[in-house]
Amino acid sequence: MSEARIHFIGTVHSDPLGAKRLERALHYERPNAIAVECSPELWGHISSGEWFEAEKRRLKKYKKLGLTNSAYKFILEELQYQNFEPIVSLEYGKKQGVPTHLTDSPKVLYEFLSHHRSPPCGNVENMNRLNRNIRQQNAETTYTDFNFSTPDTLMYEHRIANGQRNSFIDRDDYAEKKIREILADRIEKLVIVCGLAHCLHDRSRNSLFSRLQEYHPTRATLKWYDDQ
Repeated sequence: MSEARIHFIGTVHSDPLGAKRLERALHYERPNAIAVECSPELWGHISSGEWFEAEKRRLKKYKKLGLTNSAYKFILEELQYQNFEPIVSLEYGKKQGVPTHLTDSPKVLYEFLSHHRSPPCGNVENMNRLNRNIRQQNAETTYTDFNFSTPDTLMYEHRIANGQRNSFIDRDDYAEKKIREILADRIEKLVIVCGLAHCLHDRSRNSLFSRLQEYHPTRATLKWYDDQ
């Protein structure tokens, strides 16, 4: 178990094994509080089930353009596990009596809706190539690229963080404020569950992880818990 007051668990949102991995990680870390990359507005949209029904209607339109039945079924399955971070974190918090905070900006809902108005993989031809093995391979590669235990990845992280600065700066501004409010309650250990991009270490302190350095945060990828 990590001894730091703040510990980041970096996820890949499309990880097919994400739910099982995150459940294992939270039991390993045993936090007193959890902060999740999700907003109350987005969670309301997800938990209502309305977005999933809207996605089904949208995908049926692509079937008329050549989307295969197997690709259609896979994408529907994938949509159900893409939101594993708030689902697993809130369930863990409920069972363990641990407060779980949704700390993302309200604007993430609009980004979510905008993203889901576009084809899941650019066009129908690409969509038909999707399968679980490809998604899992992509997730494993991403975790390997961001191996936080390797010092020589720091320059790479700094470059990525600066390149994504405009994409995340407003949301990380908001999340930072929310997390500092949580820490004001003298939480013994806070686990922050968020995408890997928010866990990067960069000298310019653009990422959420780098903004909270005075707390000496630790971090691990979700895949790291496979061997714990």
